Amino acid sequence: MKSIHLIRLDLSDSAARVLQEKAGDLLLHATRKKHEYFVTPLSLQKLASLKISHRVLKNLHVEDLPVEIIYPYQSTLFDPPQEDAIVEVKAFAMAQRRGHQKMRVLYWARSRQHLDGSFQLDRPGGKRAYRWSFTKEGAKVLRLEDKFPKIIQRIRDPETKVLLSFGSGGVRLFAHPALMKFIDLLGLTSSVREVWGSSGGAVAGLMYAMGVPPADIEKEGYNLYNNRYSLRFSPSKMEVLINLLSDTFLPTGDHLLKGFLDCQNALGFMITKHLSRRRKARVPFYCIAYNLREKRNEVLTPERVPKNVYVTPTFRTEALDAVIASSSIPILYVPKKILRGKTEHVYVDGGTTEEVPLISPYRKWIRDRLHFRDASKKLLILAVNLFPAVSSIPMFSHWAIQKLPAFRLLKLSANYADLIRQARIDEQKGHLTRDRDVTLWELVLPVKGLNVLNPKSIPEIIQTAQHSFLKQLLAIEAGL
Repeated sequence: MKSIHLIRLDLSDSAARVLQEKAGDLLLHATRKKHEYFVTPLSLQKLASLKISHRVLKNLHVEDLPVEIIYPYQSTLFDPPQEDAIVEVKAFAMAQRRGHQKMRVLYWARSRQHLDGSFQLDRPGGKRAYRWSFTKEGAKVLRLEDKFPKIIQRIRDPETKVLLSFGSGGVRLFAHPALMKFIDLLGLTSSVREVWGSSGGAVAGLMYAMGVPPADIEKEGYNLYNNRYSLRFSPSKMEVLINLLSDTFLPTGDHLLKGFLDCQNALGFMITKHLSRRRKARVPFYCIAYNLREKRNEVLTPERVPKNVYVTPTFRTEALDAVIASSSIPILYVPKKILRGKTEHVYVDGGTTEEVPLISPYRKWIRDRLHFRDASKKLLILAVNLFPAVSSIPMFSHWAIQKLPAFRLLKLSANYADLIRQARIDEQKGHLTRDRDVTLWELVLPVKGLNVLNPKSIPEIIQTAQHSFLKQLLAIEAGL
């Protein structure tokens, strides 16, 4: 049974503070009594290793402490605190306690962003930015389900087909688990009829459809951030140079389709380690890919596909092949080749024509109803638009790039590309909203200037999604 300890140190307050700063992995929580501190076992061990004279006055079992950890609705999309951090915050609460007062500690988030009235605390030496605050006994704390009764009712409507649509955006794919957590925590997973994805959204979408917990998908993001995979999202300058020289002196018929980087094996490893024990998706999964040979958008799915039903060409494909095809960014990555019958089809990123799957799932729903495969009267699409703006990537703010004679043209072209992409998404959204039986709830990741192929931006992407998606969902609730 875990304990905390009340100890006595014959040191002044200033000397105790200096000791903590020098040790680095030592936390002393001062009480109102002079020379008395609450510490956890980690800090007690540290004092012993430093040979600092101290005396243990009391050992208190953590389970018996008059300290309650409370999780309000605002904290639910964030990583829950680890047990060692909870023990530490309970020791701190005991040091703040007055008389026989019961202490109530709210856990808010794991976030570098400052939250009003909160304090940051982790285990000794820990760098996890857990945010906490104290609240009075008897104060009402709202749960997640208390804040979203209308959304819950709409999603659970038996006459409505509900699907999730995860958009493309490179490493921004790790924003998607924030919505997945919301769905799971409200107990709405069983109401989701289909999961759709494009590019990075296909990667996250397949894992979620197969039952991988959203927290595990986020963890893969941190694994990439910490270089625990050999997966690279962008080619080196040398790879680009070699590729260009090869195209110049040894041209081939399909040199524009070769791609600079082959990430299929590494991406496959990251996905399959989660899917190896899951043979069947808990929710049907579909993704968008662009067929270069046929010059058209296609829907790839591990589900069975009926003949002569769908307008958009739809093919049954191995789940991993489908996701890799949807994620093969043109020019940067090697296209995915899939053999269907005796014909080899070459695919690139689904975001080429449909960054957020909207039109394809809508058309499928219409055709399913026409052929009596779906009796639902309404369609609800909960979509995540990551929209990685080309014009806001860090390259355009680099002084050397700005000195190039063609900089203005490059910048103008990037702005023009963003306008075209946004217009295409708006047109697809407008097509859906003109149908009174269709509802679209769109969440947008409000991040600009981050390199969508740089894993070092992943922590900020995850934390921004956790903050902003909750606010956007609250706005949707308020508008119902």
